[in-house]
Amino acid sequence: MRLRARNLRLTPTYVLRRLGPTRTRDLVILLGILLLGALAVLFFVNTLSPPPRERSVLQYTALGDSITSGSGASKASNSWVQRYARYIDEDFHARTTVVNLAEPGAKSTKILSYIRTRTEDRSAIAHSRVITVGVGTNDFFYAKESYRQFPFGYCGGADNQDCLRSMVSLFDANMDAIVEEIQSLIETDAASIALLNVYYPDAALNQAEGSFYIFEPYLSQMNEHLRELAQSHGVQIADAHSEFNGADGTENPVQKGYIDPSVDTVHPTDAGHLAIANLFRLISQRVLPTASH
Repeated sequence: MRLRARNLRLTPTYVLRRLGPTRTRDLVILLGILLLGALAVLFFVNTLSPPPRERSVLQYTALGDSITSGSGASKASNSWVQRYARYIDEDFHARTTVVNLAEPGAKSTKILSYIRTRTEDRSAIAHSRVITVGVGTNDFFYAKESYRQFPFGYCGGADNQDCLRSMVSLFDANMDAIVEEIQSLIETDAASIALLNVYYPDAALNQAEGSFYIFEPYLSQMNEHLRELAQSHGVQIADAHSEFNGADGTENPVQKGYIDPSVDTVHPTDAGHLAIANLFRLISQRVLPTASH
């Protein structure tokens, strides 16, 4: 004897009729409890989960010469200023606006003049949370060129080094005034001010030709003054000199890939720009507790 399965249509009406009034009521209550439980779980999950954090708007102003303007980088986004701005965004969940006022060929005297007289520079500094100053390479370079001028004695003094001494004195005075002017303009005590010291791009070449030990003491004086200035005024130093030239100042940045003399004997390569950006990143991680105003 074969049993034939009946074709059952499990409609809601059929199920409820089979359950009867009592079981139907119990089922409705159970479903209601399960629904309320699911809603409660969703409520608490949404309550405990913090809302997405908005990115803080932060202004960064860069002052300096061609190294700060990005010369030597294969593209603008690889310059140390742009890389540093991206680090700020990443480390502090910020949206950084970069105001790069660097000017190729500028010496410290011109940078000081600009921040004293140009409305654009003064306004940018006043509204910035991060300010960097990278100048001195041209001060050093042109004094070296004066020393090399023919005939001997063009630089001045019995040792033909007066122009080097004068350069250091003027640079030191200018940097003092630059830092003090910036500190008088900033509108928040939480602003970060950092100085890029001066590396020796052609150290190896000058060593080979015998002029390194004439010029290096003057560069050391410039960087030592920047270090003292930073300590006395509560600002930071990005030590590009040690990064590029080593602790004793004699290392060749070409060997590190930071300068490519086949392209440019002064300005950093992409690797050199990255190294400088990393120095500034360490500073901001140390002195910027938050990116919010």
